[in-house]
Amino acid sequence: MVPYRVANHVERGKALILAQYRDRPLFTAWLVSYLRQVQCLEDATYDVILSRYLDRATHAQLDLIGKLVGQERLGRADDVYRIFIAARIRINRSFGRAQDLYDVYNIICDAPKTFTDVPPANILLELLEPPSIYPALLLGMLRDTKAAGVGLQMVVATAPPSEQFLWGTVGCEDTPSPNGFGDVNDETTGGRLASVMS
Repeated sequence: MVPYRVANHVERGKALILAQYRDRPLFTAWLVSYLRQVQCLEDATYDVILSRYLDRATHAQLDLIGKLVGQERLGRADDVYRIFIAARIRINRSFGRAQDLYDVYNIICDAPKTFTDVPPANILLELLEPPSIYPALLLGMLRDTKAAGVGLQMVVATAPPSEQFLWGTVGCEDTPSPNGFGDVNDETTGGRLASVMS
């Protein structure tokens, strides 16, 4: 929560002067000189407080927040680093539940996915489209989120859905899928397989 900020200490202070002192210019000047210093102090304090909020922090402030939560910058730009810090904060508050995995995934990546519980104690994550970040980074963050002793495998689509490999036919049995097996004589046909990371 952002604290309340008073941006007009001088005007508010002058309005509070008692009637017998309002027509005294030296008193007013003396009061205004102190109120300007109070305003400068409040502005500086407010800027320090706001720079500690994740959504407003930049450069060195982000590095400090990242250090506090255990997320290294690794040369990332501020906007990308901010996302990884938010994910690390969520990981640090994780209990290893499915909802924790969903939350961390949704902070980092927006690609469509399915989570499947595979007994005993395994989770299969299937990314239906290529993710916006390097899959190994995503898998590492999700591993930090899951409970100890629980396996996690991630199947990553390497192409958009229109180019993914399909078994059989689509729509009509007489028309083979253009995304099935390729043709020895034509390298441009056939779908692209996904990769599995575990």
